[in-house]
Formats: sequence, C-alpha cells, structure tokens
Amino acid sequence: MNGNLSRELTEPGGLLAPGRIASVSPTPEAAVNTAFMACLSRNATTKEIAYFAEHERWEKDRGQEIQDLYWTLFNSPEFSWNH
Repeated sequence: MNGNLSRELTEPGGLLAPGRIASVSPTPEAAVNTAFMACLSRNATTKEIAYFAEHERWEKDRGQEIQDLYWTLFNSPEFSWNH
C-alpha cells in the first residue's frame, strides 16, 4: 500500500490522524496507544507499547515516529482484515 492514498493519509498535518495524535498525546506511550486505537480499534499491548515507544527514537523526531507508526498500522494485515 504505497500509493497516493496511504501517503496522503499518513502525512503529518493538523487535521489528519498523525498530526492529531502528535498534538493530543503527551508521551510516546500515549501516542502509540492512540495510534492503535485509531487504526485498529483496540489498545496496544504492553509488548507493542514497549516496542514502538522506544524513547531514543521519539526524542529525535516525534512527528516522524508517529507518521511511521501510523503508516505501519495502516498497512498491517490486522487493519486489512478489520476494515
């Protein structure tokens, strides 16, 4: 799913999901959980939060990390089967 639709839906911006997640999530853990809820309609597991919320990556570029996470979830088999 590397077409225009997935690119446009995962671009950072105030009105799209990655931008909204960045603006309302005070911590990486909260951002991961919010992204899971937005894409997969479920909370992230403890293991998923630990994997995706690695602080060193988030400190470098929070917006890019949220965008990458959202793209990953949007292109996951779980998203395809749920939607």
